[in-house]
Amino acid sequence: MLLKWLLLGLMCAFSVMASAQTHVKAYYHNYSDDYTKVFDAALSKVATAYDVNLKVFDGNDDRELQNNQLSYAFATNSAAIVNLVDPKDAARNIERARKTNSRIIFFNIQPKLDEISSYDNAWYVGTSGRISGIYQAQIVHDYFHLQRNDKYDTNGNRKLDLVILQGTNVGDETKKRTNAVVETLTRIGYWLNPTAISVANFDKKQAKEVIKKIIKESGIDSLELIICNNDAMALGAVEALNSHGYNTGDTTKNYIPIIGIDGTPEAMKAIKDGKMTGTVFADFTALALVCLKIACAGGKENERLAEDIWYSYSNRMIFIPYNKFSNFKNYQVFSYYDYTKKKE
Repeated sequence: MLLKWLLLGLMCAFSVMASAQTHVKAYYHNYSDDYTKVFDAALSKVATAYDVNLKVFDGNDDRELQNNQLSYAFATNSAAIVNLVDPKDAARNIERARKTNSRIIFFNIQPKLDEISSYDNAWYVGTSGRISGIYQAQIVHDYFHLQRNDKYDTNGNRKLDLVILQGTNVGDETKKRTNAVVETLTRIGYWLNPTAISVANFDKKQAKEVIKKIIKESGIDSLELIICNNDAMALGAVEALNSHGYNTGDTTKNYIPIIGIDGTPEAMKAIKDGKMTGTVFADFTALALVCLKIACAGGKENERLAEDIWYSYSNRMIFIPYNKFSNFKNYQVFSYYDYTKKKE
């Protein structure tokens, strides 16, 4: 009965907002990105459930193209849900939104605090890069403790030889993820020996080539752990190892732990199949619904809008909690009811 009233109350709150503005536009940096596909599926689902007219634009990793698309959004005074091609364009587009008093909601790529703070209708909904790195380190430690009896050195150099596949070398988010996993593992007590920290641009094919090159130059014995800033790169690492007979599904031999971020369907399957070890992910439905709630709020004051969002926030920045998933331990999942259901 309690669940029924919770659902009913949230639907009523959302219906009031949707009536204020039922047309929302979403702007993606690149629709072919796995993260974007999962987010778009969740956003489309909640938009359909609440009769919100959603129009999606693919930036195709083209900064100029996306800026032209966004100029159209603000010219029509539409709320915009935005994943930027280039984080440097945040201030520019916030100023555009201000001129037409439009609401702009950034997700995934986090603008700077002073940029969000500069305009009352600018929001960020996403996740914490630092927390994702900490959670990756926790999965690594749990793996070596539970599966290897704390024995992580397989080549006898008394160190944990790891490769980190980084999304970019310029984004704050990737730096936070990378720094946090290294700092946390070091604090736990691991003596780390980074074989390589390589940029693969969040891309599966590039990641595969990076790992193949490392194996060719240093040998597969130089790999005791692979940490990736996203699942796409983790899957690329899996393919590279598969070609050498590693990570084919048997976690007891010829197996190098690989940890990703995002919780994409392909990565989840690879983990269940014993090819990847774990991933860190947020509730995409919650992420999409919070973005849509803010976009559909119309002229509602931020104080009143806050009552409709079940997450605490500061400076109009909302962070969705991360979860851990692995094939060796059942982690507690912090998720939420499926609010896209109109009826039980």
